[in-house]
Amino acid sequence: MGSRHLRISIGPVLRIMWVVGLLTATHILSVGVLPATAAKQVLTWGVIPGAQYEDRYRGIEQLFEAAYPDVDLKWIPISNYLQTVVTMFAGGSAPDVVNAYVEDLADWATVGMLEPLNSYIAKTKFDLSPLFPAAVSAFTYEGNLYGIPIILNISGLFYNVDMFESAGLKAPDETWSWQDLAVRGSKLTQDSNGDGIFERFGFQRNSDLAQWVPLIYSYGGGIINTAKKEVVFGSRPTQEALQLYVDLSQKYHASPKPGEGQGFEFQRGNYGMIIMGDWVRQNYRTITGFRWDVGPMPSGPKGRVAFLGGSALAINRASPQKDLAWKFVSFITNEEVQKVIVNTRAGVPVVQKVAVEEYVGKNPVPPSAINLVKMMTCAGWVPGVPRWRDMLNIIRGQFSDLIAGKMSVAQMTETTAEKLKQLLQEDSRSK
Repeated sequence: MGSRHLRISIGPVLRIMWVVGLLTATHILSVGVLPATAAKQVLTWGVIPGAQYEDRYRGIEQLFEAAYPDVDLKWIPISNYLQTVVTMFAGGSAPDVVNAYVEDLADWATVGMLEPLNSYIAKTKFDLSPLFPAAVSAFTYEGNLYGIPIILNISGLFYNVDMFESAGLKAPDETWSWQDLAVRGSKLTQDSNGDGIFERFGFQRNSDLAQWVPLIYSYGGGIINTAKKEVVFGSRPTQEALQLYVDLSQKYHASPKPGEGQGFEFQRGNYGMIIMGDWVRQNYRTITGFRWDVGPMPSGPKGRVAFLGGSALAINRASPQKDLAWKFVSFITNEEVQKVIVNTRAGVPVVQKVAVEEYVGKNPVPPSAINLVKMMTCAGWVPGVPRWRDMLNIIRGQFSDLIAGKMSVAQMTETTAEKLKQLLQEDSRSK
């Protein structure tokens, strides 16, 4: 009885299975193969490693993949970024998209590492007008745009609000010149008991590009005339600017002389002012001992100049999927992506509207953060010439002797100018 019940139960099931199998086989024969899920396109993006950056990378990845669900964006942390990326390009293993810095743009473009973007902009009718014009110009070399800026760093005059108020000084504003910085900085320098050991100084001077490059430009000087490919570092305006740089300590004592102020830092309350790029805001947020803010850059005889640095997304010229890479590079100006950049405190966003509404916002830190955004209208950057980093090393190598009084401004600029000329000549001969 049990076995008869079993045969009765299995029989209809087998018939059903046979019919289903026949129909399935017929379908396979009619279409060739069973449908499969389409594989995603993989796009690689080389990034600087660091846990502090990963929220930014993940946020951008999520937004891009949501907009392009058929793409798998893989960000690849690359240690010793600049040197390693160049090596990867030489070996044919570079990512599809890389971060290119203003300082390296001319070098990377000249040797064919980067894809010019002009044709992609024209083909897709990509609108550059919402972006800061200075940022677009900074990543343009010999008429070609090579990157869409992702992070901008613009310089400003950061100052200790409490120190200014206790000295009875008004906060730095648009009327300030470099001369005003020197004179008022001297009033902030303090040796309270007259023992010759100063407890604080007016201005923290250093060899950062954000300080001396805009100083030189605001005096009408320069480093390289990029149009004529001529060295102008030894020019009279450049010398006048650097003389003030020296006088900050030697004449005004707004900055320490050699041997003074060891271990002093703006963050510790030892200085009344410092000129730096926006990137220091993230460090200064931890200051609890005093109130701080940011003012506009001081002006020189030829106007006001702020230093602009930063990085852009650029396409590997050897990438087999440059059109897909362009989709990602151009996506970086998406407002939601720009908000990720603001929220992860990466720098000034390149879209002007987002810079005002989100970067500054309703409760800005510092209170006058709008001054940094305003500086984008008077931005200057390093010369767009190959071997710039080599030139920068030569210039910086002279600063300590200049500040120590071991060489005059004229000696420093003229000696340095000759070395820069040699590099320019070597580069022209290698082409």
